[in-house]
Amino acid sequence: MLATWFVADGDTVASGQLLGGVQVDKVDAEVTAPVAGTVRLLVSEDEAVVQGAPIARIE
Repeated sequence: MLATWFVADGDTVASGQLLGGVQVDKVDAEVTAPVAGTVRLLVSEDEAVVQGAPIARIE
């Protein structure tokens, strides 16, 4: 499940910047940007997501 976003749709992010937090099997993890660009969020906070499915796109 996507727990929270730390960025908004359309924000410019840097490589390595913290994007959000996910919760998998009661373990919290952080998601960081692999590259710099403009982030497009694909899921909402508290939305259940299949493991491995994309949650954001960086253009």
